[in-house]
Amino acid sequence: MDTSDRETKLTLLETSFPALTVSLVAEADRRGKDPAYAAHRWWARRPPTIMRALLLAAILEADTSEEEFWTLYASSERSLTGIQVHDPFMGGGSTLIEASRLGAKVSGTDVDPIARTIVAHGLQPASQSEVSEAGEALMSFLRTHFSVLYPGQGGEPLHWFWISLVTCPRCQETGPLYRSHLLARDCGKLGAVVRDQTATVFDPNTFELHYLESPKCESFKDSIGGKIYINHGTFRDRKYHCPKCGEKSNHRELQTGSAPQKMIAVERTSTKSRRKLYEPQTEDLAAIDTANAMLDEPPVRLHLPTDDFKANRCDPRPRSFGMTAVKDLFTSRQLLVLGAAHAWVQDKNLSPSTNLAIRLILSNALANNNRLCSYATDYGRLSALFSIRGYSLPALAVELNPLHSDGGRGTLQQCLNRVTRSAATKVRRSTWETKTQKTAFKQFNFIREQISVDIQCSSAADARVKPGVDLLVFDPPYYDYILYEELAELFRAWNTDLAYSGQTLQSSISEDESDFGVALADCLRPSILARNSRYPIVFTYHSSREAAWKAIGVALDEAKLRVTSIWPIRSDGHMGHHSYPGNCEWDVVVVCRPLDETTTAKSPDLSHLWNTCLGDFNVNVADRRNFLYAHQMASPRFGHISSYTKSYTKQET
Repeated sequence: MDTSDRETKLTLLETSFPALTVSLVAEADRRGKDPAYAAHRWWARRPPTIMRALLLAAILEADTSEEEFWTLYASSERSLTGIQVHDPFMGGGSTLIEASRLGAKVSGTDVDPIARTIVAHGLQPASQSEVSEAGEALMSFLRTHFSVLYPGQGGEPLHWFWISLVTCPRCQETGPLYRSHLLARDCGKLGAVVRDQTATVFDPNTFELHYLESPKCESFKDSIGGKIYINHGTFRDRKYHCPKCGEKSNHRELQTGSAPQKMIAVERTSTKSRRKLYEPQTEDLAAIDTANAMLDEPPVRLHLPTDDFKANRCDPRPRSFGMTAVKDLFTSRQLLVLGAAHAWVQDKNLSPSTNLAIRLILSNALANNNRLCSYATDYGRLSALFSIRGYSLPALAVELNPLHSDGGRGTLQQCLNRVTRSAATKVRRSTWETKTQKTAFKQFNFIREQISVDIQCSSAADARVKPGVDLLVFDPPYYDYILYEELAELFRAWNTDLAYSGQTLQSSISEDESDFGVALADCLRPSILARNSRYPIVFTYHSSREAAWKAIGVALDEAKLRVTSIWPIRSDGHMGHHSYPGNCEWDVVVVCRPLDETTTAKSPDLSHLWNTCLGDFNVNVADRRNFLYAHQMASPRFGHISSYTKSYTKQET
């Protein structure tokens, strides 16, 4: 690239970025399954639709038409060839993976070693045939030694349902903790398991199962003819209500996580009939005894976690439940299968890329094979740990059969399939048709070529970023919402060779926003120093807290950056829990450049602009605050690049 190529130019992202149509495409893709991102769970991974759009708009010139933009978006053309893209907070890797698909050289950092492992596989996945062969050998090994723990009389077991037997701290009476008597229901919802029994409930006195004729039933008769209301459980309003004395107690007071558990149902699958829940039989209970004895004298070598959860946690869970050690999160069966699997990988001489892929399979399986998993009663599938922020303790815990042959979310076979498919180059994704003004599905062919990759497990503040970064695109950590270090503690405990590198960038409500802002600026400086001046710096952010946006302002001031454009983008609407009131569903894209490349300018009428970008979307109160605080942050820091052209007036109007 010669000197003229490095000339600073106004970009599409700073003038007439098609924010509304990008949001519509992201919405259409919200349930899309791009295999590259399915290999391992990550929190708040930015939608690949948005990152691909931002990367393109950040290098295209200001006068690029919307039709030209979407033509490039949908093509296999490697538009970023010769461009170096850097992400100092790479997380789940959508920025770097999309950049590599567009032909860019990529680099990035993250303090979390699990993030680096995920991104390394996403950028340079192992051979599908090697992963499949190693995975099949692992599954054969595990079934040989542990199939006895999953008795299959009457059908292959898939899920076991457990409730905790807690002791009231006031009267010392022990009783079952449950939110509802309902275990499973077929309401005819799209994608749900079809059942012959429209609803299955349990009697809290005898623990017998009852099959109801209608999913709308509000009550049922127990074994002696008494009436039981389905939704009248002992756990209400986040408290256990003691049936004997009426005392209300929370999980901390009950130490629910260490309380005895009772198996109340087994869900089995069969090739000849539909899924059904059964009362536990003698063989089901005997399998638990066998697992406990086998854990004392394992038939093969086990690699088990030995760490305790950190005591000084921002989120006291799961220690507050009575689960102090990481292994407390797992049943005996889970410890045996997962422990043997981890030891097997350590003992096998696999190629580095295949070893990494198999480790990702096992790491991803942890989120679905632990004692904090629950059940989506109307859909018939397990709800994984972290489906709701943090270490939530379910009233009804569900144990998965990790060795199930084909069904179930999070089985080892399914995790193997996900990692194997993650190397696919043909992916069905959405795009925008400018002629019809509608979204449309298209099969993308992401050509896989050898690219330059430099990813590090380190703090962005301490990173050694090589000079020559053309485009800096990132999504900084939340101000005070989710602490990834604590969430990923589970994964690191099973992978003892993966250590955190540096300090998590996180604030607390008690701290001044300037602390977070200064720390964020420190993380950006190495990247800014390594950057060429042609393209803007781009990041996504959202928060309904004013302090969080003030912290962003402090970071920009400390890093000597000026805002050149700002756009609302629908981003987290594809994630179910983000649709709850009070949670943001929109990101704000902040585009900026260093002070010495810009001049001060009056902020455009962002409220008018953003109303155009929001279209017919229903925007909640949290996002309205999100936009307001972003606007307040950006307005006094607004500027134009020094080679400003009047094409910028597209945004001003």
